[in-house]
Amino acid sequence: MKLRLIIIFLLAGLCAPERCVAELILAVDVGVADPPPFPGSTPNDVQSGFQEFSAPHQFPLGDRDQYNVGISTLSRTINGIDIDIRAPDGNGGLYVDFASNVTGPLGNLAEDALIAPLSDILIDLDGLSAGTYAITTWHHVVVPASAVNGFDVNVLIGSSGPQTVANNVQWSSGSNPSGITSVDYAVQIGNGENLRIQLDSIGGSLTALSGFTVTSIPEPSSLVTATACLASMLLRRRRLGKGGS
Repeated sequence: MKLRLIIIFLLAGLCAPERCVAELILAVDVGVADPPPFPGSTPNDVQSGFQEFSAPHQFPLGDRDQYNVGISTLSRTINGIDIDIRAPDGNGGLYVDFASNVTGPLGNLAEDALIAPLSDILIDLDGLSAGTYAITTWHHVVVPASAVNGFDVNVLIGSSGPQTVANNVQWSSGSNPSGITSVDYAVQIGNGENLRIQLDSIGGSLTALSGFTVTSIPEPSSLVTATACLASMLLRRRRLGKGGS
């Protein structure tokens, strides 16, 4: 543990704030900001600094609202980036869980999630310029589910095959969590290449996506530099979290 912290601090030192001026490209909060069209439901707030990524409502399922079934794709363009989120073809659908209020610094982000009960979640991003990016995805389920095997996170860039960036991710849960699960990594995109983030269910377990950010890392855009910048941003974010909301 001590060695890991030493390495992180060394990497962070390579990318001090004045040498690593990263640019936030996307900050997406999956959820419902407008009141759903049925009695007794209320909107959840969008996380500060994030943009809402919601969907049309079809029919109520208790505190859940199913809106995307089969091979349908939920799509939106934000800041010139085309975003498509869906379940794999023929593997069921996605629904959004917009349960009651969640407390904490990232409570608004955690309140809503896209959930695939027995399937994967695919996130396609098209329109990113060539360069290196730090990616963070958040995963929280307000009401714990029975399928708890977790999921792997893989990325596909252009025509390349999948690269695993995280194994056996366990989503966080509850309405008053001490923190919510996140996955951080860096990718390098070439000219005209699209990015797919794939949440691969383990043994038919539930997968969940609360939101994600994409941050551009300035030149020199090597993966080493990106890792250093990512470590630096994580340390600054941790310090901010300890200092309050």
